[in-house]
Amino acid sequence: MTERPLIGLLCALFVEGCHWIKLRWEFNESSYESAWQLSFVLMVLTAVMIWLGESRFEAVMMLMGWMPVILIPLQFVQGYGMRDLVQLTAFSLLARRSRLRIQRLGLIHKSVAFNFGNVTFTVTLLSASVAMNGESHFFLPGMLILCGWMLLATGRCRLSSMLPLLVVAGLLGLAGKSGLEQLEKWVRRGGGSAGPRFNPNYHATQLGQRGRVIQSPEILWRLTTESGEPPPRLLRTSTYGNFLGLNWQNQRFLFTPVESRFIEGDRHHLLVTDIGEGALVELPKVWLRGSVDEAFVLPMTASTASVVGCEDAEVQINEVGLVRIKPTASVIEAGLHIGSQNQVDGECREADQKIQPSDMQVMIRVASELDLASMPNLESKLARLKQWYVDEFRYTLDLTISQPPVYDRTKTYRQPSAMEQFLTDIRAGHCEYFATSAALILRAAGVHTRYAVGFGVMEKSKNENEYLIRGTHSHAWVRVWDEKNKHWIDFDPTPPDWMGGSASRVGWFQSGKDTIKRLREDFFLWRTNPDNEMTVAIVVGSIGLILAGVVIRRLWRSRSRLEERARMDSYRGICEETPLIRLESLVCRCIGPRPPGMTYGCWLCGAEEQCGEIELLAEAIDLHQRWRFDPEPLDESQRKRLRELSHTIELTLQRRLSEEAKRER
Repeated sequence: MTERPLIGLLCALFVEGCHWIKLRWEFNESSYESAWQLSFVLMVLTAVMIWLGESRFEAVMMLMGWMPVILIPLQFVQGYGMRDLVQLTAFSLLARRSRLRIQRLGLIHKSVAFNFGNVTFTVTLLSASVAMNGESHFFLPGMLILCGWMLLATGRCRLSSMLPLLVVAGLLGLAGKSGLEQLEKWVRRGGGSAGPRFNPNYHATQLGQRGRVIQSPEILWRLTTESGEPPPRLLRTSTYGNFLGLNWQNQRFLFTPVESRFIEGDRHHLLVTDIGEGALVELPKVWLRGSVDEAFVLPMTASTASVVGCEDAEVQINEVGLVRIKPTASVIEAGLHIGSQNQVDGECREADQKIQPSDMQVMIRVASELDLASMPNLESKLARLKQWYVDEFRYTLDLTISQPPVYDRTKTYRQPSAMEQFLTDIRAGHCEYFATSAALILRAAGVHTRYAVGFGVMEKSKNENEYLIRGTHSHAWVRVWDEKNKHWIDFDPTPPDWMGGSASRVGWFQSGKDTIKRLREDFFLWRTNPDNEMTVAIVVGSIGLILAGVVIRRLWRSRSRLEERARMDSYRGICEETPLIRLESLVCRCIGPRPPGMTYGCWLCGAEEQCGEIELLAEAIDLHQRWRFDPEPLDESQRKRLRELSHTIELTLQRRLSEEAKRER
């Protein structure tokens, strides 16, 4: 399921190898704790590496896919140890401290133990279910068959009673899968993505909605220029032609692959083909660095001639000049060669200039009041409109305009639309109001326009020579068709104070997140750079070899001690349980647990005060030792005597414990 069959086969052989070889280790509770600590460290390191290199929506699934490998140390200490159970206290520092405290006080500690193989089996099924091939139709039936096989092997289930349960489990699995898919879609819609997501054919605005415009302060892109040149002021991600009353729409423009060519060692994705190679490499270049998910629209200027730095990615372009990239990594760095006259926009078409008739009447009236038709050229029209917005309007993110219903039987008069309220009454709004109204007014004056969205480049990093592009820098403006020169130009009608209103007021928490994001992206690009592959391999390999060497050395030393003890403990006789051994739990309550390495007889000597009669205890210990280890067996009278002594000692200890309990109450 995870497309790592070799690793899976090695793990399977490692887990099952304990049934084929006789080599074992005497692992104690500290060994289980060390194994859990090693697995925890591996889990943290794996999570960090996945976080540095994968999408945040896939990070949990990627980590889950590696969990069977991460838990191998715990499975090893159980499978190749002398015990079949793992103490639950090995997984909690607080539980371990509590256990040690109870032992120091001489009290009895009842720990919970379980078979870790069940955990390994469950985690393996979960990691397979979230893997890349988990969508396979064979996965769910295969998992049910495997679970049924395991249950039948226990001998506690019958096939006739288990089949209905497996069918119900399969149906619940299908329902859960469908629910998780819907949850993922909801999370993606609500949380957005690391990079900007746009629909190239439809843009939903906030026109006619009351409330505060909420924008994310997260860094989406980082921009650097060469030789200290100023950055482009606006970076466009999409343009739209038809206005539908509140939202903008395009005809369905198809994306087609762009031509790519190697020039001076770099692969250039050519957006403009009528420029020579020598002139292309001499153009100013800016670099965009950021985290992305799946296909995304690259923010860029309309004069971008080529894109470099995305060697393995698929680059596409549509008729209105939107460049879409299908990346192969979660972090990209794209270089934009920016010219002066080269345009990637398609030519203007009448079919892209639709507007609602009710809004058109208002726009014609405003254009007439501004006398735009009498202006001698396009520049004077834009200057007149820009000055009108600066003098008469106010930029704000607090929206107070509501769109009236389309039709209301109770009203005998027409209510003004959101755009009409903005132009004639409220005269305050954010960039979408200014860009939409300007595009429609210019259309009413006979100028073809498009509505553009993207980002404004306005924040320069204090510590780095780069510009930060955040969600708060999202902006809308107008693309105006210059009929004289036959190309599109950018026109931003929003009053200049929008930059101050949209400027990020970054607190200490956001600054910390910015630093982490910057380090993550820079480290990912450094790690995936082909020039650094050898360095990464050496560092990771060295750490792995050192860790493996430490573990192997400790295991080898433990194995040697186990063989020496096996030669010393060469007794092969029959070890019988005597009546005195059955008093161990009762003696523990009186004097505490038996220390490791102390013989049972020496430990019982500590209960002399509680037993009262030392001679009886000594006689019982002597008979116990002879019963267990003397080559000549005890006769029946001696065995009867030991049972009597054990019963007497048991009654004495119980009486002492009850007296202490009464005194405590």
